[in-house]
Amino acid sequence: MRRGDLGGGLASRQQRRAQQQAHELRSQAQRLQKQTELLHAVTDNIDTLTLLLSQDEHVLFSNQATARAAGATLAELIGNPLGAALGPVASAELRHGIRLAGKTGKYIWRMLRLPIGGKDRNYRVGFVPVERIGRHERPLLLVLTDITPLQQAQQRHSGLLRKLVATLVHVVDMHDPWSAHHSQRMVEVANAIGRELRLGRSERDTLELAATLANLGKIMVPREILVKTEPLTAAEQAVLQQHVQHGLDLLANLEFDGPVLATIAQKQELLDGSGYPHGLRGEQLTLTGRILSVANVFVALTSPRAYRQRMSTEQAVAELMAGADSRYDRHVVAALFHIAENRRDWLESGAEPEPEPT
Repeated sequence: MRRGDLGGGLASRQQRRAQQQAHELRSQAQRLQKQTELLHAVTDNIDTLTLLLSQDEHVLFSNQATARAAGATLAELIGNPLGAALGPVASAELRHGIRLAGKTGKYIWRMLRLPIGGKDRNYRVGFVPVERIGRHERPLLLVLTDITPLQQAQQRHSGLLRKLVATLVHVVDMHDPWSAHHSQRMVEVANAIGRELRLGRSERDTLELAATLANLGKIMVPREILVKTEPLTAAEQAVLQQHVQHGLDLLANLEFDGPVLATIAQKQELLDGSGYPHGLRGEQLTLTGRILSVANVFVALTSPRAYRQRMSTEQAVAELMAGADSRYDRHVVAALFHIAENRRDWLESGAEPEPEPT
């Protein structure tokens, strides 16, 4: 075979190979274009910010919502580093999640406040590792959901609930002048015990709201019973004891985060089963219920009533200690004892002054 023929055959094979490679590149480009168009069709009609990042944190894909939030065009985002796309502060806040998801290969999420496009907003951010997209290995999908409006609505709801609770407590105080500020005092004592016992945030929130609303049912008790200076008859005691169930009935249709109603229901329960309204005993009582029971007794003993003077802090704690393990949870009473030893001035200053006779 002549050398010219060999050279011509080699050139022909190289040309065919080049044509094949060009064809494959066009096919890949077309597939990538179709994938991109599909992603845009799916993501451009939602408000969730969506970004696809390469391993070196360059933007491979962005939807329109991200461009709007950043105050940029898609062309200005694609191909640029994340810091240039969303800003250096937002990029720095996201970097830990990006690297953790990339390292573990697992989906994670964070609640972050990010300044994007000059506006600080609260986002629920999902970091989603992807095996491969086109020629890009191990890219990362960022999904940012703006939860600022939801949080603002929750804050308004919480503010309204706090005002409603304060109004209800004020109504109770007006109805029973001898128990005025009892709920506020019980909240202080219950919170102090909760902190001493290292309760979690959710348990302490439950305890605080339960302590605030615990005496609500007293507005259903005749006022003459509440201000009576002589000992109550058995029938009057039975009416007074109904205040716990009255309170539960008034609150029954409200939704609370945590076992607030169950805690209120145990305000007058005792470990030995001698309490009311259900005579619960031992392990039937929750920890928040046991704390509320002790706080309620302590505040009642250290507050004046129509039929008796108040006890001193030392006397009230001694009475609770005498009933530890039988009527009251020993750990709860011990926590109160420790508070009394170290915060004596705070405890004493909380006793209410004797109200004017009515």
